Amino acid sequence: MAAGLKWGALGAGFFIILSGFFYRNYCDKVERAAMAIYEKDAIEFVQYEHERMEKVEKAFLGYQVSFAAFVLASLVVILFVKSPVFKGVAFATAILFIGQLLIEGFSHQSITKYTNELRLEVKK
Repeated sequence: MAAGLKWGALGAGFFIILSGFFYRNYCDKVERAAMAIYEKDAIEFVQYEHERMEKVEKAFLGYQVSFAAFVLASLVVILFVKSPVFKGVAFATAILFIGQLLIEGFSHQSITKYTNELRLEVKK
């Protein structure tokens, strides 16, 4: 199991680094687009940001369900597969996605708060 945990941890670490790189690029792209709209018209920016955050809020549950599915799949492997290597990889995967569930769970409050503030701004 130690070998599987090692490979699973290496794979999860690589996945985190890779996803962090792509997420940073995505955030930079979104920021450039938002700044261009803001510099053009602040009211249009609020509308753009509101629409973007509505999409984020609607997609939140889907992400949480997919993270939970990975955790459940990992638990199935841990419980029913005999290979220690697979168990180790599954254990590392479960840890990764439990962490994602926790992080996203805490960020949901700020997502909801920001989206509600934008809704109020759009209604003005």
